Amino acid sequence: MNPGKHGVHVLEALTNLQQVLEEAERRIKKFKNSNFMMKLLRSIFNQTEFHDLNDRLSDAFERLSADLHVLQIKRLEKQRKCVIL
Repeated sequence: MNPGKHGVHVLEALTNLQQVLEEAERRIKKFKNSNFMMKLLRSIFNQTEFHDLNDRLSDAFERLSADLHVLQIKRLEKQRKCVIL
C-alpha cells in the first residue's frame, strides 16, 4: 500500500514523536533514579532540560496534528471527487 506524500509526512511525524517520547522516558528514568542530593544540585539544569523536552514534545505533537489534518482534507477531497463523478 502506497501511503502517498501526505501519508509519508504522517509517518515521519509519528516517528519523530516516538523518538521524542523515548528520549522523555530515558530522561524521566534518569531523574527518578538519581538521589535527592543530585536532584538538588542539578535542579536548574533539570528544569531547563525538561522545559526543552516539553517544547520538543509540543512541536512533535503539533506537527503530527497538522499532518493528520492535511491527510484528512486530501482524503475528503478525493471522496468528494469520486461522488461527483
